[in-house]
Amino acid sequence: MPVVDFHLHCYDRPLRAPESFVAFMDRELAKAYGSFAKFLEQYGSAESYLRVLDDAGADYGVILAELAPITSAIASNETVEALCKGQPRLIPFASLNPYLIENPAREFERLVRDRGFRGLKLYPTYSYFYPNDPKLYPVYAKAQELGIPVKWHTGTSVFPASRLKYGDPVYIDDVAVDFPDLVAIITHSGRPIWYETAYTLARLRPNVYMEVAGLPPKRLLAYFPDLRARERQGALRLRLAERAHHEGEHRHDPGLAALRSRQGADPRRQRRPSPQAHLRAPMLIDCHVHLLPRRRLAGLMKWMHG
Repeated sequence: MPVVDFHLHCYDRPLRAPESFVAFMDRELAKAYGSFAKFLEQYGSAESYLRVLDDAGADYGVILAELAPITSAIASNETVEALCKGQPRLIPFASLNPYLIENPAREFERLVRDRGFRGLKLYPTYSYFYPNDPKLYPVYAKAQELGIPVKWHTGTSVFPASRLKYGDPVYIDDVAVDFPDLVAIITHSGRPIWYETAYTLARLRPNVYMEVAGLPPKRLLAYFPDLRARERQGALRLRLAERAHHEGEHRHDPGLAALRSRQGADPRRQRRPSPQAHLRAPMLIDCHVHLLPRRRLAGLMKWMHG
């Protein structure tokens, strides 16, 4: 079973970030790494990300750009491109900030056609816009045309400058309705305020998916109690596997090993599947949980083998 870690961050070097973000990361990483700067020293090369994937038992990793200078550190599209270049296991996702570029749709098309990006992540709570903002509609139209998935940060954010009102996933509903062939991904599944909204959208709209980065795997059935019953009905295929949210906090995942052992394969000896294999096999989003109706797997995964 191919496994994709759907949520890996990186940062530009030298670091470009507001002081509030750096101070927060220093506090969070002090015990494990000493400081944010020391953490960055350890995780910055493609090889370090591949080690993270190997330690977690994942086959592929999605590397996310981030352009929200008010709230967080910059991860430019150029940095993501360089990190993923020549690394078929690392999948580049671009980002756009509608306040920082004159023609986001044209830039997005360039990033996909000329620079090889395979997806787009947007950060409403970091840059203060709603997912259904009309100025983003040309971007969504282009993503639908090109067959490129779009994911939005939803729910809360611990970074001091973020604004939570923009994190309600209900605004993704307009996008899903207006662009029915666009793969729309609710990052963090609206944690923790809007779990029910995210789950309702994923069930109601055939092109909407949940991504559960940062959610404790042991609590998923508490957050979404209907999951196990729907799996028993054959509507969902549910697989749990534990890992931490940030790239530096991965550890070998017994949950993933257990999943693969049920297929009779030793993950240390198992041949890594090609990207084309994702068209025929299920996927774990973010190494946490697979929440996709079986009939919708191929539709989500076709962008990966292009």
